[in-house]
Amino acid sequence: MVAENVEFQVYKGILMHHSPVFKKILSRASTPNFASSASFPIPEVLVELDVLSGLPIVTVQDAARDWRYALRALMGDTIASRVTVCEMPKITSEQVFAFIRLGHKYQMESLRRTGLDYLKHYFTSDFGCYLSCHVYTNGDLMRDRFGNHDAIGVANLARLTGELSLLPTALLLCCRLDLRDLREHGLLYSDGQKEVLNKEDWLHCCQAAPEIVRTVASTAWEIFKTLPGECEHVFEGIGCMAEISNLRDSVVPKLIESLTRTMDPFLGRVDKQDDWKDATENMAPRCRQRLSEALRRRREAVWEMLPSLFNIEIEDWGLVEPIV
Repeated sequence: MVAENVEFQVYKGILMHHSPVFKKILSRASTPNFASSASFPIPEVLVELDVLSGLPIVTVQDAARDWRYALRALMGDTIASRVTVCEMPKITSEQVFAFIRLGHKYQMESLRRTGLDYLKHYFTSDFGCYLSCHVYTNGDLMRDRFGNHDAIGVANLARLTGELSLLPTALLLCCRLDLRDLREHGLLYSDGQKEVLNKEDWLHCCQAAPEIVRTVASTAWEIFKTLPGECEHVFEGIGCMAEISNLRDSVVPKLIESLTRTMDPFLGRVDKQDDWKDATENMAPRCRQRLSEALRRRREAVWEMLPSLFNIEIEDWGLVEPIV
């Protein structure tokens, strides 16, 4: 196999086992009267016979980088065991993208499905998973697995494969980048190649970014509208109403200030701030619970509307209670 002038010596049985496309190509190349690749399932695949050995030389129009990752996975005992969340914590986004791209193009379903399942764990449609599994690890969105630029590749693959449930959280991450960067510099791969966001989703991000800012501001104020009402609890001379009022005046300006950097409509870090912790510790349990419930309800409401922010319709986009 030849990709970008890089030659791979591959046992053809592996490719034929995993890919119906390669099974058809290589079976036809083995026939006595083989002379042309014009009628192959993928036109840009060129097949020639080596003059000395008579073995097929398959030239593909894919990144050698992608085939290097894919072939390493295909050589293993099973594909799934190599890319599960638990067993492969150090797998790179570049590898996962390669599995999906080539798996989709050459109908290698086990490779494609494993890569997509891995992505769906992070770019999820499950709100409970979004909040509790990984999203705010180390104080940043998926910093340990996916950088902001990786979301460009995720969005493009979602369009390629039709897995649109990946799009809302991927595009939300894209909105944290400079919008010009999405189309000019994009995602840089290890071999120096780059990938930019498709034009359709770039336009969605341009339209959604200001709306996300408004949503965060609205979310912040809505939380503090739900005041506890009459409460006789007083701590060091300060009642619950006063604590919530002070908390609002302290927290909301900080959120507004950080909007363009975080682009986080769910206010994922607000209840981790010292101001929030100090204020709620001094409240009556009933008032503290009502404030936490107000935050939860507002987060869920924003989650429901997330696809619409990017003008995307997704079936079964619902709410799941956060895992405690």
